[in-house]
Amino acid sequence: MIHINTYRYCEGAGLEGVRIGLTRHVPWGIRKADYLALGYYDVWIRLLAPSQKLLEIYLKEEITSKQFVCRYRSEIKSSGGCAQ
Repeated sequence: MIHINTYRYCEGAGLEGVRIGLTRHVPWGIRKADYLALGYYDVWIRLLAPSQKLLEIYLKEEITSKQFVCRYRSEIKSSGGCAQ
């Protein structure tokens, strides 16, 4: 069984396993060499990030986590593997 943890920037330090960043943009002011040490991520996969619009409405709490997941999956399926 695979266990998946979710976390925000800088909260990944100490988590076991590979930390995968699914975000469109890397954090400002952080050197690439420091991503691992500061708990950002080990691997960055920009193409799998949710769309900016979807992320915005989720962060504004205009949709639930369940709705976010459903819409995110739809984005991935409709875009051939990468969010628009």
